[in-house]
Amino acid sequence: MSLNLSDIQALMHDFEQSSLREFKLDTEETHLYLSKNDQAPIMMAQQPAANVATPTDESVVVDTTVTIKAPLVGTVYLAPKPEAANFKSVGDTVAVGETVAIVEAMKLMTEVKSDVAGVITAVNVDNEAVVGYDDILYTVQPA
Repeated sequence: MSLNLSDIQALMHDFEQSSLREFKLDTEETHLYLSKNDQAPIMMAQQPAANVATPTDESVVVDTTVTIKAPLVGTVYLAPKPEAANFKSVGDTVAVGETVAIVEAMKLMTEVKSDVAGVITAVNVDNEAVVGYDDILYTVQPA
């Protein structure tokens, strides 16, 4: 089963009009996840494998990073034009409202703006990659 952009947009419209809260479609060619649930930043407690049986205060690491996600399905551009430097790289600071990428869908360019201030800790996609809705573009350590 292969979905084109118009099929996905129709699914999104039907999903929005339905009473469903989540919808997931996985095939060999397509992975689609739609959700109407509010997403809060994920806080994770991690412990090193050696200390799993005997946790101590020193072994708990709280991940306070947040992510910047793709707002729609399309091709992501990490630079404003082909010969320009990327909007952001690992170690760069980012401000709220600052453009960090562009997603192109059906010849329409949509700027992706940061909703968090902090430091970029990971760039999770390649330039000109096809991204899905809510794919993680950047990981940010909030300031």
